Amino acid sequence: MEEIKNRNQLLGIPVVVFIVSTILLVLGIVNFWFGEVRDGIMLFCEHARNGLVKQPSNSFSNLGFSVAGLVVAWLMFKNKFDTFNRMTTTYFYPIFFSSVVILLGAGSFAMHATNTNWGGFFDLLSMFLFSSFVFSYALMRWFRFSRTVFLAVYFFNVASCSWLHLSDYNDIGTMLKADEICFMFHLIFAVVIEVALKYVRGNDIEIKWGLMGVLSLLVAFVIWNLSRTQDSMFCDPHSLIQGHAMWHLLDALGAYFVFVYYVSESEKPA
Repeated sequence: MEEIKNRNQLLGIPVVVFIVSTILLVLGIVNFWFGEVRDGIMLFCEHARNGLVKQPSNSFSNLGFSVAGLVVAWLMFKNKFDTFNRMTTTYFYPIFFSSVVILLGAGSFAMHATNTNWGGFFDLLSMFLFSSFVFSYALMRWFRFSRTVFLAVYFFNVASCSWLHLSDYNDIGTMLKADEICFMFHLIFAVVIEVALKYVRGNDIEIKWGLMGVLSLLVAFVIWNLSRTQDSMFCDPHSLIQGHAMWHLLDALGAYFVFVYYVSESEKPA
């Protein structure tokens, strides 16, 4: 593993990712780059308002991802951790992870603010960026891949899920679409590999942070289901208190817990 020499990159690059993605998002919304607004009631309960931001609660709650990603970058910049792993001894993986978390917020904001097909695509793309990271990062540590192999696996997974979403094979006649199964596959098998790293490989890692990350995602998933549609138990379309907004905030918290889990690891040498 390489020694981090220029710590400014750990904070500077994620900040640039946040600024550039925010500028492009605002320009896209203002100039209608995401295409025509979809007809009908908007998804995820919240009533579509007039103006540029159709679902303000579900949109601005995505700032939680921006905060989580920037906090990760700040903690790495301040060198708060003394463990030995790829997050704490390289600049590549922490920058990659914090940037992916930041982009989660931008992608989801694009969908909820615009109610367009391309907004929906960027929302799913940002989810694939995250799920592919946790899956590829787990695989890389188990098989001790190089960074080049990690990137190849990562982009293959992102491209596969994205292709399923855009293809005619996405609707497979089940409750979940093919791209959603692709996303869940990454998360589930990432958890399986992380358990193996802890209890088979014997890596010293604080499993409680991983459990807290999974718990945050599970609670978010329950809230998401109970407030997803107009006839759901906790759906009030005209309220600014939205279950889907809570889903965003809890997911952002879960992403932060995943980071703390990663940096708690003390890897065994090959």
